[in-house]
Amino acid sequence: MGLSHTNFRLFTRFNRSAAILGGGASERNVMGSAESGYQLGSDAAELERLNLQGRVLAPATRTILQMAGVRRDMRVLDLGSGAGDLAFVAAELAGPAGEVVGIDQSANSVAKATARAAGRGLSNVRFVV
Repeated sequence: MGLSHTNFRLFTRFNRSAAILGGGASERNVMGSAESGYQLGSDAAELERLNLQGRVLAPATRTILQMAGVRRDMRVLDLGSGAGDLAFVAAELAGPAGEVVGIDQSANSVAKATARAAGRGLSNVRFVV
């Protein structure tokens, strides 16, 4: 069982709005464009910024994922997973029988997220490039 159309729209709208408010980007840039390169970067400083942001936003992330219908035993795909913060919340909600796969274009981000998942003892989440 996946996201309903309404919940998916809510989740997508929240992500787009948060990105626009947080970075001053236009909706076109948030949703993607033909430009090459990752605009926020994936160096150590950016990954640490994402780590802090993830900790601060974890309660809101949990609420949004619950509103979207994420629950025990579900399989969840996190596109653009970065350092893994959303995937970690989803993994907690999905429980040990659920599965979360995070995909990111940055090998640095995937390595960092994988190490963080291992440090948290999460066996139901993995990250791939």
